[in-house]
Amino acid sequence: MLGMIAGFVPTNVLAGGNCLDVILSRPDARQAIDAALAENDTAKLDRAIMEAMRFKPIWVGPWRYTSRDTVIAKGTPRERLVKAGTVVMPATLSAMFDPEAVQNPNDFDTTRPYRDYLVFGHGIHLCIGAEIARIQIGESLRALFGKEKLRRAPGKAGRLINIGAYPESLKVDFEQPALCRTVDQSMVTVVCPVVRTVPLDAIRDKVATLGNPANEEISAALDISAIIHFTSLAVAGTGEIDDASGLEKGALVLEISGDGSASEVIDAVSQAIGHRLRPIFKDVCGLPEGGSLSDFLRRHNIEISPSFGSNAGLVFSGTPGHSVRRILAEAELADTVRGIAEQPRAGNGDAAMVLAEARRHVRSLGRFDWAFQPAESQLENPPGKWWRAITTTLLAPPMLVAVAVVVLVCWKLTYKLVFGDPSGLSFTTIAIAGTALLLAVLGLIAMIVVALGVCFIALRRLEDIDRPHNTPVDLDALDKIIVHEDRAAQNHMTAISTMKVGTLRRLALRLSFYLISITARKVFRPGFLGTINTIHFARWVLLPGTNRLMFFSNYGGSWESYLEDFIAKASSGLTGVWSNTEGYPRTRWLFLDGARDGDRFKRWARRQQVPTLFW
Repeated sequence: MLGMIAGFVPTNVLAGGNCLDVILSRPDARQAIDAALAENDTAKLDRAIMEAMRFKPIWVGPWRYTSRDTVIAKGTPRERLVKAGTVVMPATLSAMFDPEAVQNPNDFDTTRPYRDYLVFGHGIHLCIGAEIARIQIGESLRALFGKEKLRRAPGKAGRLINIGAYPESLKVDFEQPALCRTVDQSMVTVVCPVVRTVPLDAIRDKVATLGNPANEEISAALDISAIIHFTSLAVAGTGEIDDASGLEKGALVLEISGDGSASEVIDAVSQAIGHRLRPIFKDVCGLPEGGSLSDFLRRHNIEISPSFGSNAGLVFSGTPGHSVRRILAEAELADTVRGIAEQPRAGNGDAAMVLAEARRHVRSLGRFDWAFQPAESQLENPPGKWWRAITTTLLAPPMLVAVAVVVLVCWKLTYKLVFGDPSGLSFTTIAIAGTALLLAVLGLIAMIVVALGVCFIALRRLEDIDRPHNTPVDLDALDKIIVHEDRAAQNHMTAISTMKVGTLRRLALRLSFYLISITARKVFRPGFLGTINTIHFARWVLLPGTNRLMFFSNYGGSWESYLEDFIAKASSGLTGVWSNTEGYPRTRWLFLDGARDGDRFKRWARRQQVPTLFW
């Protein structure tokens, strides 16, 4: 009994792992398992599992000692005397494939007689835990193959990997219910220059007819699409004046946060509310008559990232992977059980009984099966580590390739110019090559340190001469903003700032975006900026060809609490970005002070805000 207790876990894991490997490898074995589960026939399932185990038992045969002199294969050319005490291994695996004893041994046949199987031993050596193994392996496979479209994980993960004699892992994929899966999300930013000679205020009036919050028709249409989290349309002035008309140039900026690819998100918005957007883009941005709105928006969709080669900007999702459908389903579930959870009860009530009652009620409705399935959720992942964020960033293939190319070029120049490019292969040339490589690396490090030092000293001098703006907030403009704030659990903010002049400020902006991006993706908990968890979707975008930096944020709670969170919990990140714009509170070394001056920062933030016209 002690042996069984100690041994049934590893042996059952080995037997079950081998069995699973066979079933996933052989279509006939998989077909037999699926048929047994479809009929809910436990006997058929047991026979299919036994047949699968025949193809890959836990061992090829047990080691034994002969108790007396024995003749094996008597009367055949293979006849042999085995003396008492000899160590032998009865080859049970080959015995189960012996064509003289087993009919069609290489076929997967679940109708074989039980005598054909030696997977649990035989006679006095029959495994004492055979029934435990049968039930445990059978129920494990029943649960596993009850999943939709079960299959091996691709690559190495899907292969059976052992530690010694026992399995370590064999990973599988399967289709979870749609509501239990995370989704890819896209944050689309469409920037369309205004080509019609018309005052920007007239365009703003036209956009404002769509509503903030959007009118019922638009809201219902977007709800039906079931993939759009938030969308807004803004009119941004560029600060440049058109010589012919004397009017300020501008652009329409459409921001969309949704589930799926950028193309799918654009198509969803175009299909849902294209009849309302088309006239605006046609009159203002030159959308051709009869042209495809989706194609037009795709052409003007800009890629936003901190990296060079794309438009400077940064995007952040506070609900990564959490789909609109899941959010709506969770809201419906909450409404369904609220009456049970909040029902008055004597005393403090019994939480377990309330939960059980809620579960019975939800199961009886039949439309919440997804709620009883494990769900993927990035929001439950733990925070990362700084050292891991740094190492994964430095070891990223593009970074490694770039560094390798630069180092090789510098090494070749050093080898040739400093050491005279010696030829041949000898100890001396190898030593010279190693010395050249060391000098090249040290030289590169020194150049980078000097360049960064010069840039930060120059930036510090600019910070010394910067003057924050102390002008009061325009009350009329503030009234237009406040009228649309704090009207729901979620709110929207649009802000437009003017970049300070100079290449150094543009480089500092990208550096800040890059550091925030790495930190948000690899250090903070998913969905959090530091400890701020009230941001749903937010983005900074430097409008192409202008000095205008736009900020869009969809957040939970009030504007006042949102700004307080920024000041108390994320002031360094905000300062790193917005210190490169005009009028920002005084900063030091790019990331210090700035937003810590709470009153001045709030007044500055209000001056940057513009009314959200459509949201």
